[in-house]
Amino acid sequence: MTRLRSRHRLGVATILVVCAVFVFGSAMAATTGGLRGTVRDAATGEPVGLATITIPELKRGASTDAQGNYFIINLPPGKYTVRVALLGYIPQVREGVEISADFNTTIDFSVTSTVLKDVAAVEVRGERPLIQPDVTTTTKFIDGEEIKNQPLRGYQDAVAQQSGVVNFKQNIDTEAQNNNTLIIRGGRPNEVAYYVDGFSQQDPLTGVSTTAINTDAISEVVVQAGGFNAEYGRINSGVINVVTREGAERYFGSIEGVTDNLSGDWNNTSAYDNNIYAISVGGPLTPSIKNVTFYLSGERRYNGDRSPSAITDEIEDPSQPDPWEDGVLPVNSTSVWSGMGKLAWKPSPLQTLRLGGTINSENWRQYTNAYRFNLDHSPRYEDKNWSLYSNWNHSLNERSYYELKANIFTTERTRGDGLYFEDLESYARDSNPTYDTNETIFWYGDEGPRGAHVFDDFLKRNSSYWGVAANYANQLSKSFQLKAGGDFQRHSLRYYNHYFPTELYEPANGVFDLDEPYTDANGNGRYDVGETFTDTNIRNSQDVDRYGYDALGNELDGGDLFTDVPDSDGNLNGVYDVGEPFQDVNGNGVYDNPLDT
Repeated sequence: MTRLRSRHRLGVATILVVCAVFVFGSAMAATTGGLRGTVRDAATGEPVGLATITIPELKRGASTDAQGNYFIINLPPGKYTVRVALLGYIPQVREGVEISADFNTTIDFSVTSTVLKDVAAVEVRGERPLIQPDVTTTTKFIDGEEIKNQPLRGYQDAVAQQSGVVNFKQNIDTEAQNNNTLIIRGGRPNEVAYYVDGFSQQDPLTGVSTTAINTDAISEVVVQAGGFNAEYGRINSGVINVVTREGAERYFGSIEGVTDNLSGDWNNTSAYDNNIYAISVGGPLTPSIKNVTFYLSGERRYNGDRSPSAITDEIEDPSQPDPWEDGVLPVNSTSVWSGMGKLAWKPSPLQTLRLGGTINSENWRQYTNAYRFNLDHSPRYEDKNWSLYSNWNHSLNERSYYELKANIFTTERTRGDGLYFEDLESYARDSNPTYDTNETIFWYGDEGPRGAHVFDDFLKRNSSYWGVAANYANQLSKSFQLKAGGDFQRHSLRYYNHYFPTELYEPANGVFDLDEPYTDANGNGRYDVGETFTDTNIRNSQDVDRYGYDALGNELDGGDLFTDVPDSDGNLNGVYDVGEPFQDVNGNGVYDNPLDT
């Protein structure tokens, strides 16, 4: 019992050491950036002190010190207008200044002195510098507008286009993937960390993420390869940090629809049944409450063929039946629903409370050539995940802030036969036909002499965690920043993989047989005449790798307790033997060992 609980629930506490970041150190948390620079006299080159730097959109600002330096940290990513003003100098405005998560943007000003009054501000268009001073590793910044203006879908497609990133479809631990499999700098797929709004979206069992974000909901994506800050723990290859949009003081929205079903034979081309429909809306909660904003985004995606090819006609084999239907590979579809939402309350320009969440559901099929004549039983997958989070962010002044965070995340996968899927009893059969005798690389179909071959590898897994975190940062000087923080995560991991589900059950025979589920009315751990039972034999509950589930794939938080009966020599071996009485916790009639069997 104790060992199961330690495997099933895992608490991870991480204390980020108080660290000093020198010269070009990061000056922000994972979802915020910073602005820094120097104001100098255009004529003399001398630093200008007490100049006022403001960001009107955020109602934030700072003043330069005696050396002309200024710092504003804890700024949300985006493009803003920065204004510098001081009595006796011509005001200057820099537009389109881009703030990136986890990094500083450096903007220096040269202001011209004047004795005139009401002088119009000089406007300068801001551009991202070719060299980011505080980037000490390979880092890519991808703006949401860039993604929308390219033939890409979602943040993973955008990341896959970056240098140092390899994208390909690959099985991870014998599991197929529906999303991009991203490799950064030659690392393994499970060594890439995925964050959305500062919270991990990674499955600790496989290291991959199935979270999908509507393209319109993406504000910025930052890709880092190596040299991570202290807050990024337990990763070796790269970090993909996605920051989503939030509402504004004015209402806005968008509707998008993409389909190829309108083309078809009109121009003598094939339609792959590719459909994407998305909607997003944001703004103030009510017209009169502008300090509370919302943002909602949802996407529906359906692809009749997950991997369409324009050359299917060229690779057809005239001697074999054509598996394609007008160029579309059968049973290779995907159906995706995804959504996200965010609510932000700003009681003051320096304080923000954010509540948000994401939800994703993917139901997809995998075409494999061995099932070419047995398409109904080709593999089927279902991936689901959702998360909820809250974030309280408080800027104490232009140089320091703290934030408190909490979140819940869960992800699960089910893989099984395309026809029976989670109905394990329907898998049962005396024998599972192997290859067609005439075509030794194909499984039997329903018309085969021994019936259809059933996909004989059932998988179910679930991982979730809840966590809390706190961070503090203080820009003590131009070249010295103090950061400290810590987090605690409590994980629940469940895994069930039956390698021969066709042998799990036997047909009913009307008589109670050993290992059939029954109601243990008196709790003696064995079937007694008169007790009700399920007339389905459980034939094979041993060829299963599991924890957090019982032998039949039901969630289980604790194992059965058994009575160790002496053997013929009068010895107690300390392990459960067939026939020994046990307490049937879940009433399935099978002894469920609390350990991984």
